[in-house]
Amino acid sequence: MIITFLSRYPGGTPWSVRISGNPSEPVARRAAIEHAARTGEALHFLSLDGMDLSEGHYEGLKLVNCSAVGVNWSGSKMAGASFDNCALSYSLFGRVKAHGAAFTTCDLSGSLWNGADATEAVFTAVNFRGVSARDLVAPRSRWSSVRTARADFRGADLAYADLRSVDDREVILAQSSMPEHIKAGTRCVAAGSSIENAQKFAAQFNPEAVA
Repeated sequence: MIITFLSRYPGGTPWSVRISGNPSEPVARRAAIEHAARTGEALHFLSLDGMDLSEGHYEGLKLVNCSAVGVNWSGSKMAGASFDNCALSYSLFGRVKAHGAAFTTCDLSGSLWNGADATEAVFTAVNFRGVSARDLVAPRSRWSSVRTARADFRGADLAYADLRSVDDREVILAQSSMPEHIKAGTRCVAAGSSIENAQKFAAQFNPEAVA
């Protein structure tokens, strides 16, 4: 099996990967991303759906336009990794070390982040709906244009996080630590059908947030 990284090839994109032999073989896919993480090349249009990539070393990994639905990343180290326009729904990110990782225009809906470390991670234009992020450690993380409806952040550490443009309808925030001040434009609310109850819950973190 041969894995070749090319700066350009006809019909491809810069820094794409071509795998000779059986292109669907999981061993080749894992070898490709481990190599890419070590060397800094970005992987484009790679399919990782359903793979077990747990306990791996993917620091600095760059995935662009890749499909990684239902992937098990549990316990992996991916500090500084970047995911751009990737399908990551229903994947397992439990206990990952993703300090400073960046997710841009990605679908993370239904994924599991329980106990993950996303300190200073950046989530931009991401679908985070229905995510389980209990005990997530994400202080100083940045969230911009993120949809978090029905996400579960119970016990999460979001201290000093920038949450100014989060769509947080029905978000569960019980026992979570939040920024010192809920910033303008952010609605940090608890799960529930009534805005009134959600506002009362938000007041636990910042009494001045609710008139």
